[in-house]
Parts: sequence; structure tokens; C-alpha cells
Amino acid sequence: MKSAAAFYIRYLLIAGAIAGACYSAILGWAEHLFNHDTASSVQAAVQLVPYKSEYVARWAAWNTSERIPLLKRAVALNPFDYESLIQLGLFSEINQGDVKSAETYFLKAAAVNHMFEPKSTLTNYYFRRQSASEFFHWANETLKISPFDGSPVFTQMWLMSQDAQRLSAVIPDRPRALIQYTWFLSNSQQYAAIPPIVQRLVSLVGNDDPRGWGRDDLIASSLDHVLASGDLHTALQIWTTLRDGRWIAHNVPDANHPLTNGDFRLPFYGHGFDWASLETEGVHIDQFADEPSVDIGLTGDQAEHCLLLRQYVAVEPGFLYKLQWKAEAEGIPPGMGLAWHLRPVNSEAAEISSKDLLDTPQEWEFVAPPNVKSFVLALEYDRPAGRVRPSGKITLRSVSVERQQ
Repeated sequence: MKSAAAFYIRYLLIAGAIAGACYSAILGWAEHLFNHDTASSVQAAVQLVPYKSEYVARWAAWNTSERIPLLKRAVALNPFDYESLIQLGLFSEINQGDVKSAETYFLKAAAVNHMFEPKSTLTNYYFRRQSASEFFHWANETLKISPFDGSPVFTQMWLMSQDAQRLSAVIPDRPRALIQYTWFLSNSQQYAAIPPIVQRLVSLVGNDDPRGWGRDDLIASSLDHVLASGDLHTALQIWTTLRDGRWIAHNVPDANHPLTNGDFRLPFYGHGFDWASLETEGVHIDQFADEPSVDIGLTGDQAEHCLLLRQYVAVEPGFLYKLQWKAEAEGIPPGMGLAWHLRPVNSEAAEISSKDLLDTPQEWEFVAPPNVKSFVLALEYDRPAGRVRPSGKITLRSVSVERQQ
């Protein structure tokens, strides 16, 4: 009896092992057919393993005549199959015009999967329906987790409403989203909407290194766009936020003292209301921290016209200003074409220029033209007619601009 029982047990174990091996082989072959991803191979995979929802859902993509029953079958096999729910929703909305069923499917997808795609699908659905309240809710949910550029959502937001304050409230307190939105607003020339977004970003980042949060590229470039447009008020708001949040150490200019970093003690930021140095062929510019100054070297191979330094300055129209500087030269005499230039920003007013940089006294008075609130102050080289291009070095030790009345 014992030997017979042992025989039957061994028999059953062997049979089970053989069945398991066969089943594993079927699963393996079905997976191979599925990954081959043709109409016939996916259909064969479904026939071998009819209870696997991803096989059924993929077969629905190939078998368009039975797509809807197959998608519903996939969802019945796996209630968490959000992709099939989304496909059912899109078919209901686009092919059948059944927007209520579409909404139900989309909401079910978002309920079973909290990631990006279901949220984005609902955002797009409510935008198509022009349902503002629901659209803004799901736009916010999408931006909270989106791994992608938010520009498509931002564009939809501005098409839905032009209320900048309302749209600002949709942007989540997420540095990535705030940086992207700042850049979007800059490219869309919605400059007045930028300052509160930058303020939120700076507050949210706190004591983190601002270089890792777009200060020197996206935020700086956005600020430059604002300044180039002539929107001085907005630019000053952004600059003040950067200063107050300790993202920069520069002072905030005003109409009485419109120049920043005139003693060259701070490294050039290169953006906003600070100096930008512009090296070109034949021009070398060095700033020194131990003895605040700027050396500008000319090799004699520079272009006949060169922009060397520039800074945006804020002025009060109609007032008298005095520009003073301390400059010395090695190998470059006066009269070689070095001078300060003031170019009105976004204005038809004429450019004005100082006397030669190396003449004495090293000062220049000018009146800000009517309706001009900002200039680009630039140190430039222009080769005078009949003169060879100089070779040597200019050292700038300080520059200041002050209102005189």
C-alpha cells in the first residue's frame, strides 16, 4: 500500500511539473508573439492567453472592427487599465459624440491611475468643452506632476482666460512649473504677469543655490526680454525680488542713482541691471576682485566697431544727469574712438554720446529725453577715420551716474 501511494504521489508530482512546464512554455510563446507586435501575432497571443488585459487591449488597436468590445473586455479583465479607459473615452467623444460617456471614462482613468496621462487627458477634454472651472482644476493637477514642458497647458490657459491673476493661481507651488511658466510668459510677451511668479519661485526655493533654479539662464533671459521691451517697472520688480531673496547682491537702481555695480566690486552678472562684458575677436575683458577694476585689452585686430561693456539704466525723463568715470590707459592715447553711448530703449529718441573716454575731466552731463525712462549705457570703440586701430589696455576703476536736479 505504501509503495502504491508513493507511486501515485510521484506520478502526480511529475504530471504537475510537466503541466507547469507546458504552461510556462505557452506563456513564454504568447509573450514572444505579443512583443512581435503584428496583427496576426497579437491575435495569436490573445488566443493562447485570453485573460491578459494588455494583450486584449493591443489586439483592439489592430482589430478596428471590434475595438470597443475588446477595450471593454480589457477593462473588465483589469479595472486599472487606464489606457483602455482613455481610448474608450476618446472613441465616445470623437466618434460617437457622446461627451458624457467620454467624461465618465476619463474620470475613471484618473481614479485608477494618479499619474500624468489621465490628468492631461482630462485637461485637454475640458479645454475642448470650454468648461473653465474643470479645466483649471485639471490643469493644476497636471502641472503638479508633469515631467514635460508645461507650455501646451499654459497656452490653453491663456486661450481660456486672459486674467493673469487667475491663471497665476493655477500654477502649483512647484519650482519646475514656476520656472517654465516664467519662460512662457516672457516668450509670450506677457511681461506684467512675471513678477509674482518669480516672487513665488524665490520664496519657494528659499536658501537653495539659485543657480540650480534658473537664475542665470531662464530667469535672467526673461529679465533681459523685459528690459529690451522697455517695461522698466516690471524689470525693477523682478530685480528687487532677486535682491530681496538674496539671489543677487546688487542694489536696486532708481532715477537718482540709476547705475549698478559702478565700483566693480561684484562679479558681473551679465543680465538685468548689471554690466555685461562683450568679448569679441581682438578684445579681452578681465574683472579683478582683489582690486575692483576692469581691464579691457585691445590687440589691434578688433573690429572697427566694438561694444565693450553695457548696462541698462533707469532715468527720469527731462532731468539732467552726470556720468563720471575713472579710466587710465596703456598704449592707447586719447582720441582713438573710445566713448560712452546712451541708446534709448524702445524709443525713437536719438542716441547720445560722450566725449572721448580718456579726455579729462572724465565726466559727461546729459539730459534724459522726454518719454525715455531707460537707456542702454554702453562703452564702445569706433575707429576714427584715418586712424589705425589701437593696441593696448584700458583700466576702468569706477563709473557713476547721478541725477543733478
